[in-house]
Amino acid sequence: LLPGGVVTGLVGDTYHMFKPTQNFTRGFCSWDFIRGQEGDPVRSGPLSAVDVSPYHPEGLNDLHAWPTLTQYLLNMLDRHSEEDYLTPRVFRRACTWLEENRQNDPWFLWVDSFAPHERWDPPMQFADSYYTTSESRNYIQPQLVNRTTPSEPEIERTKALYYGYVTFVDKWIGVFLDKLREMQLLDDTLVIFTSDHGTELWDRDRFGKGGDRLYRYNTGIPLIVRHPDGRDGGTVRDDFVQHQDLLPTVCSALGVALPN
Repeated sequence: LLPGGVVTGLVGDTYHMFKPTQNFTRGFCSWDFIRGQEGDPVRSGPLSAVDVSPYHPEGLNDLHAWPTLTQYLLNMLDRHSEEDYLTPRVFRRACTWLEENRQNDPWFLWVDSFAPHERWDPPMQFADSYYTTSESRNYIQPQLVNRTTPSEPEIERTKALYYGYVTFVDKWIGVFLDKLREMQLLDDTLVIFTSDHGTELWDRDRFGKGGDRLYRYNTGIPLIVRHPDGRDGGTVRDDFVQHQDLLPTVCSALGVALPN
């Protein structure tokens, strides 16, 4: 519990938060880790069931070209429908948390979706709505494109994978917001949306990000706040805000003192 008796929950699939020694779960009343992203070692085989050639610039089934891609594909072997993807699993679990905790008032829920971080791997109809071509592979690990001199169709298709993934995540955020509305919780719930970093979409001949490329599109992140009383609705501010400002903001909204 936060000071003041606030019930806290964490639901996410961001592998790094749940690694040993990271302790991001510390202090939460409950937490749920949806496994399978990044290099999360959910499975170790069968490697014979994994084929990275559709995502490799030269069409090679090289399982060592990008090990986290191989691990990710192993983790996704049991995925058959849209709801098997990790993003829907995160937001469906978050909806269940709301149902389980509707009598725990006040509450704080942190929903952490790793997507649309690479691998840019949405259900392909989402990417197809932006750009389709027969002249490009689906480079769901976009850094592999950085090792080549990609054609214009390859660049545009890789962008479409990202755009499609963002749209896919947006759909499932909508499912969660619809659940809040259905449960008549929106009128007294503060909703905050933010991210950790941006990404490059061939802005300077590269996909992805890096500590040596601190451009605006990598370092400027969204922060959208919906206040239940509608204050400042639709306005845009130019205040300088960082992640460390979120904790005091949330505590202030809940009327509790900052933890020591």
